[in-house]
Amino acid sequence: MANRVAVSSADFIRNIGHWQSEAMRQPIAITHHGRERLVLAAVDQFNPSGTADTAMQAEFAAIKAAAAAVLESMEDGFLSFDAHARIQSANVMTEASSARRAIL
Repeated sequence: MANRVAVSSADFIRNIGHWQSEAMRQPIAITHHGRERLVLAAVDQFNPSGTADTAMQAEFAAIKAAAAAVLESMEDGFLSFDAHARIQSANVMTEASSARRAIL
């Protein structure tokens, strides 16, 4: 999506039908006070055939597995909490020091 046509938000609102049709051919950058705020693009330009999602999910799973392996091999106890102060994860050292299995 490197080649974008810039259009002001006022012009976009006045001519939305035209810009929707144009977005089927190339992405449209909608600007506000000269700065890009939104990009309107056809679905196939945004996410061609879903392969990007599959690759991204596989990469995220690999990163998550590597992070879990690091946390489990730490010699210090580790806890992670959510926004409500509930335990999200604990490593083996934390479980050993608390003398009970973490329930997650």
